[in-house]
Amino acid sequence: VEDCWFPNLAGSPTDGSARSLAGCSQRVVRGGSWDTVPRELRSSFRMRKAANTRKKNIGFRVVRELH
Repeated sequence: VEDCWFPNLAGSPTDGSARSLAGCSQRVVRGGSWDTVPRELRSSFRMRKAANTRKKNIGFRVVRELH
């Protein structure tokens, strides 16, 4: 994700844009994956990872709404 890591959400943009900082080396990762412990599965769970981290359990979800 594009959001730079900050320890809390105070001061985050309210328009949905990313919170960025020049030279940001830590990014926010939210939620969990198929092999995550239950307490980390919530979409509100936040952790930080180096911006260049690549792991099998970090990615994004695609949603399609059917009407």
